[in-house]
Amino acid sequence: MSDKRISVFTNDDATVNWRHDSQGNVQFYVDMDDGSPIQGPFSINLQTQTELQDLEPRHRARLATLFLELQATGNLPHEITVELIEQAQSRQPLSAIARAERLLRFLYDETDHIGNPLAYSWGDGSATGLLLHSESVDQYEARFLLDYLKNHGLVKIDYMSGALQATMEVEGLAHIAEQITAPDTSQAFVAMWFHDTMEALYDEGIKPALEEAGYTPLRVDRQPTLHRIDDQIIAEIRKSRFLIADFTHDERGARGSVYYEAGFAMGLGLPVIYTCRQDQLDELHFDTRQYPHIGWTEPSELRHELRYHIEALIGSRPRAETG
Repeated sequence: MSDKRISVFTNDDATVNWRHDSQGNVQFYVDMDDGSPIQGPFSINLQTQTELQDLEPRHRARLATLFLELQATGNLPHEITVELIEQAQSRQPLSAIARAERLLRFLYDETDHIGNPLAYSWGDGSATGLLLHSESVDQYEARFLLDYLKNHGLVKIDYMSGALQATMEVEGLAHIAEQITAPDTSQAFVAMWFHDTMEALYDEGIKPALEEAGYTPLRVDRQPTLHRIDDQIIAEIRKSRFLIADFTHDERGARGSVYYEAGFAMGLGLPVIYTCRQDQLDELHFDTRQYPHIGWTEPSELRHELRYHIEALIGSRPRAETG
């Protein structure tokens, strides 16, 4: 039995190897190419190999986004499964802005010296990171996003035959630096279903938990605004230390805005804390099911558990003593 090439996140980017386990059964493993920012090995069975073979490029790109998010939170799976592929197929695509932001952050992380050009080639796998971090299905989508960053003065791009050089501009460095310094802020963005039935959860659960941990909660529906609400959401998430996302919903189903805001925060590298009413945990969408959620039945119950979770994951901040 010989090793074979396989497509996982982009075309022909991995090798399937095999070996016998202690019982003599054949086990298959996926080894990603060296240029991939997602590294295994991952175990895989024959059914999943077949599913990957038939996966559309746009779903393959979303599978990469899913694995990058899991990797960033320390939850990278040891196996590529059919369920993970189905999660990728059911995910909403990232917005163009979120994709450009992720691409800019990738270039920033790749830059070891200011003014240092980064060289990528589409033929040798060195540009795989550009594709995966921007959820691009091919080099043309990635180049479109690179041109967007170039036209906004964030990155200098020089194209060559089958290759490119990217150099972070000062404006691009400053743009990312603002996000990196954001963890010093005391603001915590709250994404949730805005409804009368949820007010007690916020006022008696989420808000006091944040305040007792030393943070200031931010709900956009309680803020005066002269701007478009979606623009304000993006701006406030950028300014936040982390995000609380509660996925409780009504009979009409999941709140798409909560999933979007949580995904945007993850794209910026901000910690996301997931909560949901206990009886709806089994209804969580594929996009977030793999992350640990704090289940709650009463606001007071969430208040204490959320506070301890914040202090353990994020750390507490000095706060005024209350009576």
